[in-house]
Amino acid sequence: MIIFSKKLIENDIYYRRALNIIKKKNKMISSFKLSKLAKEKGYKNKTKRSLRYDYYTYDGILNGDVTDYIKEYTKTDGNPEKYKVVNAPTHEELQRWLREKQYIIFYVLPQWGREIKYSYEFIILEGNKKWLYSDHELFERWDEAFDEGLIHILNEIL
Repeated sequence: MIIFSKKLIENDIYYRRALNIIKKKNKMISSFKLSKLAKEKGYKNKTKRSLRYDYYTYDGILNGDVTDYIKEYTKTDGNPEKYKVVNAPTHEELQRWLREKQYIIFYVLPQWGREIKYSYEFIILEGNKKWLYSDHELFERWDEAFDEGLIHILNEIL
């Protein structure tokens, strides 16, 4: 029986790659509707132009057939802005983009009652002023509230 030290395993490249894959799978991917709207409103993530990252085809299929991706790349002469795919950003990436580029702080809140439901709020920062918007619509799931809140911001505010 071979005994490995914990330090040796943690420094192993395959162990770290596996941990990164697990962490990535646990992140919440934005819906197709939200991803497409964010792209239309100016969200760009230039570091994620690779099949190693999540994307939607224009049919709304998450991580669709790779041949479609390659065909579109060759049709556009290697110009990634003309791909017929949409990046599938995580919720965290969209929140960061809103906060850093648009000066909007967005968050989802649990609402306690007989059941836990969720709503969203956002704060718009303009110079010395802060505008708070709170929606009282309740959602069954956290990701529903997140997607609907960001869709509201992208449609109405930006």
